[in-house]
Amino acid sequence: MIDPQVAALIAIFCFQVLIAWIHTHYMEYVWWLVIAGQVAGWGGQAMGHILFERRFDPVTDIVAALILNPALLVYTLLFKVGYRAELKRQIDADVPQLLANL
Repeated sequence: MIDPQVAALIAIFCFQVLIAWIHTHYMEYVWWLVIAGQVAGWGGQAMGHILFERRFDPVTDIVAALILNPALLVYTLLFKVGYRAELKRQIDADVPQLLANL
């Protein structure tokens, strides 16, 4: 479960992105470039999975990654500055066992 402080930090960041988008609505062509970059990136990722890994990630995996990756980034940065050191130690201790079970 996500920590309430981290969830608030992510929500504040998302709100700031929304506000920035509202203030820059006159620069609409920039968003088309962003969308084109996302489509190209996802297309390249799908091609890489199909050509090199011989599999395609289901849509649920992509949606989960869109939700979890920002939280992972925020937690990584917070752990670097000493936030919840006990939780970090517990995660570090559990990861090898979880990877072994894959």
